[in-house]
Amino acid sequence: MATLKEIMTSDVFATTPSTSVADVAASMLKGRFGSAVVLEGSTLMGIFTERDVLRAAAARADLTSARVADWMTGDPVTASPDMEAGEATEIMMSQGFREDDRGHRQPAGHPADAHPASSVVTR
Repeated sequence: MATLKEIMTSDVFATTPSTSVADVAASMLKGRFGSAVVLEGSTLMGIFTERDVLRAAAARADLTSARVADWMTGDPVTASPDMEAGEATEIMMSQGFREDDRGHRQPAGHPADAHPASSVVTR
């Protein structure tokens, strides 16, 4: 079976907790990213997704002043690049991760050299 490093993307968008929701959403749209890993220096703080932008907008938050830290999923589940894809799938299924419109579980890869947590998955 394939390992995560063999199948995950290394083209990942990162942001900081203090960045505004509006700025991150604009960058995600421009770069065609569905999520952003949230880093404080080299420490993984969370993950921010399109769904988080929608939650902030639905709550009528001022997206120019709302910060990523206020809407991200903190302390995301991570996996090493050497983990087998089947094991990652089992973790995702057992913890209720959401699926996209095609029924695929939604992980976001993270390059191992950018952070020790090489793969981030979110609910």
